[in-house]
Amino acid sequence: IVLHVTATDKDAGSNSLITYSLEKPNKQFLISNSTGIITTKGPLTSTKYNFKVIAQDNGNPRRSSKADVEISVYKAGKDPPKFTKDVYIARVREDVRQGYRVEHVLATSPNQIYYSIVNYPQPVNIDPVQGIITTQRTLDYELASNYTIHILAQDNQDPPLMSFARLEILVEDVNDSPPQFPVSKYEGQVAENSRIGSSVIEVKADDPDKGENGMVSYTFKESYKSFELNSKRGLITTKKIFDREETGRYTLIVEARDHGDPPKSSSCIVDVIISDQNDNRPVFEQTVYNARDRKSTR
Repeated sequence: IVLHVTATDKDAGSNSLITYSLEKPNKQFLISNSTGIITTKGPLTSTKYNFKVIAQDNGNPRRSSKADVEISVYKAGKDPPKFTKDVYIARVREDVRQGYRVEHVLATSPNQIYYSIVNYPQPVNIDPVQGIITTQRTLDYELASNYTIHILAQDNQDPPLMSFARLEILVEDVNDSPPQFPVSKYEGQVAENSRIGSSVIEVKADDPDKGENGMVSYTFKESYKSFELNSKRGLITTKKIFDREETGRYTLIVEARDHGDPPKSSSCIVDVIISDQNDNRPVFEQTVYNARDRKSTR
């Protein structure tokens, strides 16, 4: 890494997305289209290089601007700051507080060194003198599970000598989201006289966490003699043959619980309607009806 150029665009959405390129390709340098980071691609035989960089947005029509870049090549024997590692790796839980210490990068030089982050914006800050990197906001594994951060160390010479290192932040998931049912109340149906084991309804809760934290199991909040619940699928089935004339509706409470430590849970209500079948014939209240007709007299 040699240099990082950056441009801003006040528009919103795709109109503000910026792509970087060299006005004229050369044999010594490349530029990242997305980040604007310039790197070497060949031997440097001159003491100075000049070229132009183009920043172009994604609007229609597309707008662009140019910047002049001048790179000075220092002679061998003048040593820039040297990082203790080329790549630093830090693992950070997503629930750490703001100001949490992520990593301490260190470069050595006989001169004063100043640190900075090249590719902003990032969820961390760096102390320019000590090289201590801390979080400036909470992290969210579900939004981003890792970050790649380029760090610049430059001394106080004129012109300054500089070097780069890379920090990989691996965000660790925590069980911060409970399972969620899409609705709080379901309604299922089963016909009376249906065989035992008939399906009533399948409920499902989603959990955005990963791994064990996102795995969900289902249970009844109470014990129900008439229904069975598949703990993995959330499928409710019958355990008896129903008679609607006896009971026409049942109310069940289903709990979804994830496998985190500690686990999180949520519940929903399931109303089961026993639908009628024509299993009863008409019945008279009595088998014999008697009627007498009095003759009218004058």
